[in-house]
This record gives sequence, C-alpha cells and structure tokens, in this order.
Amino acid sequence: MRKLIAVGATLLVLVGALLVAPRFVDPAAYRDILIAEMHRAIGRDIEIAGPLTFALLPTPHLTAADIRVDAADTKRRNGGKSEMLHAAWLEARLAPLPLLAGRIVLRNVTLIDPVLDLSGENAAGGDWRQSIASDGLAIDTLQIVNGTVLYRAGAASERVDTIALELKRGPTGALHATGSFRSRGLAPSFSLALDRSDGPGGFALALTLARPAGRIELSGETARTADGSYSLDASVKATSEDLAAVLTRSGLSQWSPGHRLEGTAHVKADAGQIRLDDLTLALDDARGDGSLVLPLAGTHGVDLSLRFNRLDLDRLVGAATIDPSTAMSPPPWLRVKLDLAAAALGWRGGVIRDARLQASAAEGAVAIERLAGILPGNSAVTLDGQLAVANGQPEFRGTLDTGTDNLRELLRWLGVDATSIPADRLRKATLTSRFTTHPDRVDIGDLDLTVDASRLTGAATLALRQRLAVGARLSIDQLNLDAYLPSAATGTALLAGFDANVDATIATLTWHGQPARGLHAAAILQNGELTLREASIAELADASATASGLVTGIGSKDLAWRATVSAKGTELSHVIRLIDPEIAFAWRLGGAFSVSGDLASDAGATAIDLGVTALGGTLHLSGEIGGSDAPDLDIAFEASHPSLSRLARTLGIAYQPAGGDPGAVTAAGKLRRAPAKLSLDDLAVSLGALTVGGAADLDLATARPKLGATLVFGDLAIDRFLPARQTALLDLPSFIRLAAAGTAPASGWSTTPIDLTSLGLVDADFALRGDRLSYGAAAIAQPQAMLTLRDDTLEIGGLSGTIFGGALTGKASLASVGNRAAAKLALQGADLNSLLGAAIGATPLAGRGDLDLSVATQGGSLAELVGGLNGTARLTSNGGTLSGIDLQALTARLDGTGPTDIFALTRGLSAGKTPYQSLGGSFRITDGIVLSDDFALVAGHATARARIAIDLPGWSVQSRIEFHLTDHGDVPPFALTLDGSIDAPRKVFDINAIEAYLTHRGTTASP
Repeated sequence: MRKLIAVGATLLVLVGALLVAPRFVDPAAYRDILIAEMHRAIGRDIEIAGPLTFALLPTPHLTAADIRVDAADTKRRNGGKSEMLHAAWLEARLAPLPLLAGRIVLRNVTLIDPVLDLSGENAAGGDWRQSIASDGLAIDTLQIVNGTVLYRAGAASERVDTIALELKRGPTGALHATGSFRSRGLAPSFSLALDRSDGPGGFALALTLARPAGRIELSGETARTADGSYSLDASVKATSEDLAAVLTRSGLSQWSPGHRLEGTAHVKADAGQIRLDDLTLALDDARGDGSLVLPLAGTHGVDLSLRFNRLDLDRLVGAATIDPSTAMSPPPWLRVKLDLAAAALGWRGGVIRDARLQASAAEGAVAIERLAGILPGNSAVTLDGQLAVANGQPEFRGTLDTGTDNLRELLRWLGVDATSIPADRLRKATLTSRFTTHPDRVDIGDLDLTVDASRLTGAATLALRQRLAVGARLSIDQLNLDAYLPSAATGTALLAGFDANVDATIATLTWHGQPARGLHAAAILQNGELTLREASIAELADASATASGLVTGIGSKDLAWRATVSAKGTELSHVIRLIDPEIAFAWRLGGAFSVSGDLASDAGATAIDLGVTALGGTLHLSGEIGGSDAPDLDIAFEASHPSLSRLARTLGIAYQPAGGDPGAVTAAGKLRRAPAKLSLDDLAVSLGALTVGGAADLDLATARPKLGATLVFGDLAIDRFLPARQTALLDLPSFIRLAAAGTAPASGWSTTPIDLTSLGLVDADFALRGDRLSYGAAAIAQPQAMLTLRDDTLEIGGLSGTIFGGALTGKASLASVGNRAAAKLALQGADLNSLLGAAIGATPLAGRGDLDLSVATQGGSLAELVGGLNGTARLTSNGGTLSGIDLQALTARLDGTGPTDIFALTRGLSAGKTPYQSLGGSFRITDGIVLSDDFALVAGHATARARIAIDLPGWSVQSRIEFHLTDHGDVPPFALTLDGSIDAPRKVFDINAIEAYLTHRGTTASP
C-alpha cells in the first residue's frame, strides 16, 4: 500500500510539473530549434513571422502563424530572395522523448491556407520534390486545408486551389493520401497509395470527378535507376460518362465531342520522359490507338500518334470557334509532334476518307508535313507548309494541291448551291496554289484552277477582318458561259458580305454560241458599293464594247446603279441573234452599228440616254423603264435616215416607191406604258415632204385591247408610196380598187379571198385629218374622218373633205362577219369632168354636179363584193356641157333651106359639145348592176331621156339616150346608143327617123 501511494504521489508530481512547466518555458527558444530542424531537413530558409505557442498537455504540440519558406540558398547567395511556400497557420503534434534532448520531431502536421509557388526559378531551384519522410521530418500525418499551388513556365501557367489533403504514413512505411482540389473549373477528388514512403515500390492513384462523372486510375511500380532518379512502369485508365460536361466545366463549352470516353495506356516514365504506349481511345462509337511521349527534361513537348477508324468532327467540334491569331501563335516553349489519322472523318454531313495530319511545333514554329484526305466527290486534297513568326507576326506559308472527279458533289458538301447550273457541267476540277496566311490576311499566289475545260490562273489576297475583303488579279483562258448559265437569275446578296478589288481577264468566252475574245474587268467592291472602273470586250459577234459605272446598296432594298456604255460592230444582226436567237427578222438588220450613252437604275426604275447609229441612220432614246410608279415605261425617241428606199433595201424589203425615193425619214415621239396601257404621244414623222403627227394609245385593261389615235398628216399621195408594181388597178389593195372604181381587167375582178378577221383583234377609235389625200387624179383636200372599230366592225363616220372641187361627206362600215360593207356618200358641187375621168376613164360631161350614193355589199373577195353590190345613187347637175354630140349644129342644119347632107349631119352629131341647163337621174343598184330609166337632160332647145344599164361585174355598159328638139316639134327624135366597156363604149347614133323626115321634105341629097 505504501508503495502504491508513493507511485501515485510521484505521478501527481510529474503531471503537475507537465502542467506547470510550459509557464516557465520560453517559446522563443523552441522557435530557433524548430527553424533549425526544418532548415536541416529540407535545406531551405524558413521564417516564422507570426506568434508561436507550445504546450505539453494533453500531448506535446505547438502552433505557428505566418510561416514562410524561401527558395534555394543559391538565390540568396546571388542577392535574390524568392518566397516558395507561405502558410497562414501551422499546427503540429510533437514526439515527447526528443523534447527531453532538446530536439523537435513533428508527428502530425496541419497547414492552413498554404500557397506553394512553383513559378519560374522557384520550380528550378533545389529539389522541392524531396520526400517528406526525412530524418528531421518523420511526419506520420500531414493535413492541408485550403491549399494553393501556382505553376508558370514561359507563357504557360496553371493554378490549383482549394486543396484539401490528408496524408498518412503507416508503421511499415506505406503511405496513403486522400484529398481534393479545384483546377480549370473542375473539382476532382483523389486517392494515392504507396507501398513505401521512403523509396521505390508499388503505388495506386485514382482521380475522380463526381459531377460531372469522370475517373482516372493509375497503378504500377516505381523504381530507382542507376543514376539515382526514379522510373515508373504503370497502367492508366480514364473513363467519363459525360465528357461534354467535363469540358464544359473546364471552360471549353463550345466543344461537344460526345458523351462517353474510355482510354487505356501502358505508362513508362523516368527523369527524361513519360511514354504512353498501347494507347487506346473509345469515344462513343469511335475507336483509336496510338502512342504519346511527353519529355520531362529540357523543353516541354508532346509526341502524339493516333489512328481512328472513324471520327465525327461535326460532333467533336460542334459550334467551336477558333481565333486564327491564337492558333497561328504557338508559345515558343511548346514542342509538339503529331501524327493523326482517321479512316473515315465525318464533317459537314459528309465523309472524308483516309484523313491524315502530320505536323510538328518547335521554337514557336509549326510545320505541317502533310494534311491530306479524300473529300466528297472523290476529291483528293493535300496541304503542307510552315508556320512561323516574322516581324513579330505569325504567318503560315504553304502549298495546296486538290483534284476532284465530281465538283458538283464537292460544292454541295461545302454548302454551295449549284442546282441551277446544267447537269453536264462541274465535273472535274483541279487546284494548285501557294499561299501565305497571316493573322489578318491570306496571300494566294501561283493560283492554277481548272474547272471542266476552263483554266484560271492568277493571284489573290483575302483580308481576314470583320468584313472579308478580297483582292485578286485573275486570268481565264476560256469559259463557255452557255454551259453554266443558271436557269434563274440570282440575287446580289452574296456580294453584300465581302469587299473586293478584282482585275480579271478572259481570253475567250462563249455566249449564245458566239465566242467573245479579250474580256477585261476591273472593279472595286466596298461596303456594298461596286465601282466598275472598266469592263471591255475586244470582240464579240464582230463587235466590241466598253462600260464603267457604280452599283450601290448591294444586298439591300435600295439597290441602285449607273453605267456609261459604248459598243460598236460591223454586223448588227450578229449581236441581235446573240441577245435573242428567236428573233426571226434579225438577219435583215445588218450592217455596221454603234451605241453609246448612260444607263442608271434606282428603286427598280432604269433611266436611259442612248445614241444608236445603225442601218445607215440614227436613233436616240431617253427616258425611264420600269419602276413601281406609273408609267413604268416613259421613253422619248428620235430617229432619222437619209433615204426611205435605202432603209428598205437595208432591211431586205423589196420596196421601190412608185413616186421614187421620198427622201429622208425622221420620227420622234414619246412612248409610255402604264399598267395595262401603252401610249404614243407627240408623234412627229416625216417621209420626204410628207409629215404625220398625232398621238395613240392602247388600253389592255379591257377584254379586247382598245386602240385610240389621232393622226394629222400633210400632203399624202398614196400612189407615190405604193410599190411601183401596184400602180395598176389590178394590184391595188381591194378597198382602193373598190373606191376608185377603175378599169377592170379583161380577166375580171380579183377572186383572191379577203380576210377581215384582223378586225376582231382590237377595238379602236381613230380621228384622222390632213391637208391632202390623193391617189392618181383623185385628191381630197382637208380630209377628215372618225374610225370606230367595235365587235369586228369598222365604222367610218364624220367623213368630210373636198374632192373634184366638191364637198364630200359620208360614212361607211366594214364587218368581218359575213364580209359586209356599206357606204353612204354625198358629193356637192363636184367637177363632173374630173369625177368621171377618175371613175371611168372618160370625160363626157363638163360642169358641176351633186352625187348621192348609198350602197351595201357582202362577199369573200373583190369579185363577190362587186357582184353583191346593192343600193341607190343619184346624180344632178345644173349647167355644163355634154361632149361627143353637137345639138346646136343639128339645129342649124335643120333650120337651113337647102338640102341637108345626112353624112355631114351625122358627123356634126358625133363631134363637138352641147351646153345643157340641167342633167340628172336616179340609179338602182342590184347585184352589181346599175340601172336608171329616168336620167334626163335639158340642153337649150333640146331634151333627152336615157335608159342606162351598167354591169359592174362584167365592166360593161348598155345605154340608149333619146333626144327631142323642142324648137322643131315636127322633127322626130334621134338616139345615141352606148355599148361595151364602161371606159370605152361603142357609140352609135340612130338617125333613121330624121333621115326619113328629111327625105320626105325632099331635101336629102344622094352621096
């Protein structure tokens, strides 16, 4: 019992001593011991800038604030100082027994808010990777709370923060660590197991991402090499069920490589490099294998070789965007060698076969030894080049060589719509070029492109700015435009997206089957404005042309342009057939020509001011075409030619006017077109001495077009403008023959069918007036008429004028239904001598008279119309002379007392003239036969009555006129018979009764 009490008392004294001892211990003494021990252990200068506390119970431990570990001593000797580690707080459990000897041995250590800076020289100074299981730091447990690691080497930098670490060493020397950290937006957790903490051995490392899911497992053996360094031989496996989410959390949200990743490799590492052999990757359905080498000594580098069966770039890249200037500026410390291949590479919805990239990067330069593949359309592409820094700017110099057997398919894959180009085009193509790519531009040289049978050479520059700009000098040997013309016109939206400065030439261009040679164009496109400095064609269809101008508002609703054009050639017909091969009469428009002037378009309207010299004459056009406002055509024209006959011959028309060449031809006016209406105003035409003016309009809004016109002419001699062969009545148009009532041919009236169906094409209202209208001897002074065409019927009303010295009035009609015609005419005070001379070719009467005519007819030819003529006529005259008979001579002989010579009396009757006081009668017209039985004559002391029958279809006359001598009531009447052709009848006097009367008087003498 006493011994037990003694032991207890001793323990109490010891415990009391332990409790009271720290009050008499100076912590500053342990500060120096702690700093010295840690410096000896890690070979670095250590500073404890904050307070330090020490306690023995319940276990020996200490705390320190603001701990700093400097870089290697070599830096201090060089006069520099760099902080490698800084911790806000340190807590440590101490080994009790070493304290009795004045030594501090740390067992459990906790660091709060430590920052380990491995940047620059800190990373290179000393061996910061020294084992924590040193003689002076036999730590059993190490905990880190909210730690941070900083790493920089050259332009590369990395930050790992929010580090939580618990590291434990087992009794056998095994080491186990668990923890987590945050880097690049990810917060992985990890575990590490080492068989030995003081030397090589087996290990297992696992890195896990809980959200998003991902895991890396590394296990194997470490060993010490002959030079004292370590080596690694392990296997690694990486898996992710949502790789897209992992990359999104890493700040690469624009990439969408797929969802599931699994990779394995055999890892070998030593002080010089890390190798991944037997590397396999499975990305969704893509499978790949290869190797990866990462050098550790010297500069940083990567040697990667991968071969895939299939990769889908559309899923891998997604909506990723790459800054060209960044891609072209690799850091100088980067060393990369790549050999990537894919049997099938999916891109833009197509497949690139046998794709391969062989490239390397070193000292800020990138060399692409080979970038090749077979694109859609069996299109082989090969690219190589060198990326380097020149004058502080990265540039890539390379060559491109491509060829395709199906350019149409390649263009479709590239998103270019070529469906409007004929199917037999865009077959084969080749392209070779040298090019230099800068961050802000691409220079293309030695460009050699062939498409089908065309070859393009030249050079170009592409400015890579927010708005793409292109500068190019190009030359094309031949281009068949007919083969590439689209089926529909394309818009200008494509031109609105870039700027350009282009100078291009085409040696031969084929259009509408015609070869054009020597084409040249120089133009500047900037901000939707195209300046055409020059466009020229040296030869096209025996013509040449030049143009210059400006186009604004490209790609907008405010598109506008203006141009100055000129063209000249030796054969106009060739150019017309080139523009429209369907123009049938183009062959007639031959000869030299020239065109010059200005064109401008704004808001859909085109203003023109053109001068044309062609066909031996001139034409000037000015005005506006198109536009949303009415009229959509407003053109003033002026045309002239020195000779109408020559113009006709130039046009291939066999026209020789009966009156000879009228001389110069001029025409001027304004042509306007509003919606559904076409009008011609201010018309002024001259044909030699003839002038024609007026206006006309065509209304297309009605079911049948309606034509309206007012024409005023000067002295129009119809027969002068008729072809010479048509001056005979036989060849006159039927309506002129009918009106002229001239001599019928021996063969009769024409039986050629008359087609009046054209009367049904339009409705019309015409107002005509002139100074003089003539045909042969018939002339109408101050003629005027109103023509109305309705329902296939032409009505002529308000007809008036002066003809044969008399006043003409009347109306007429002509209908296509049944070929019906009718006329009602009145002629007052006409010169009968002129009238009959023009009508029947004979002049039996002289004087003035009145004629009233009302006729109607129907027939399909002129013969039928004459044969179907029906109506009435009346002729009256008050005073004149009758030719071919001398009644005064007959009276004088009858008044004589001597014998009368009957033959002399007959000769007196058939010659001379007889004045008359009145003459007239009515006529009935039936089926072309004109009959009168009341025609009467009062001539001095004689009267006459006549029965007249005129057969117009047969062009004959039968007439008997009986004369009565009023002063000789006992003298019997005598008669005059007319028989035969209307214009030359046989005249026979019947004087038998007078002869008997004279015989009875006994005065007749024998011959």
